[in-house]
Amino acid sequence: MDKKVVHPYAKYSLKDFDRNQCLKLSWWFYLVMIYLNRAYLVGLLSVVNMRDKLQFIQMIYPQPETFYVALVVSIPSLLFVYVVFFRKPDASRLVHYLWPNMIWLAFVILVIEALLFSVYSIIWQGNISAEVYLQWFIALIVIACGMWLPRVRLNLAEFPEQVEEKSGRSKKPPN
Repeated sequence: MDKKVVHPYAKYSLKDFDRNQCLKLSWWFYLVMIYLNRAYLVGLLSVVNMRDKLQFIQMIYPQPETFYVALVVSIPSLLFVYVVFFRKPDASRLVHYLWPNMIWLAFVILVIEALLFSVYSIIWQGNISAEVYLQWFIALIVIACGMWLPRVRLNLAEFPEQVEEKSGRSKKPPN
């Protein structure tokens, strides 16, 4: 049988590419970013709540110390946000180094969060709560989706480079 080889970008249209001719980021990156930074998002949403600023936090985190622990535990997740937002042609060495390993960076951050929440649960509550088991499960799902989705793999394989604009107008050279 003759097997037809299809280019990995064949199913994407021009709208799927950004100005640096890279495939736009998969929804996976944004969902992981939201999940990793959920404590900061809860804090931000409670600040913009005009009525009762603590009501939203208390609804999500009934015990105040759990919210503060979640804020501290989520500090490593800011690295994921940094790498996603600063993935540009003039990015730092750190972003260039971490970009191809974003699935594993997400996994390491999720494992660190789960371990720290496990320690918190054992020390302050005396047992491991169901939330910790849920975090381990979510970590596995996140990694499996990142490795399984073709768009994520394509995103990780490319890095934006500066592309010259093609236009009919003559541009003045910079001074």
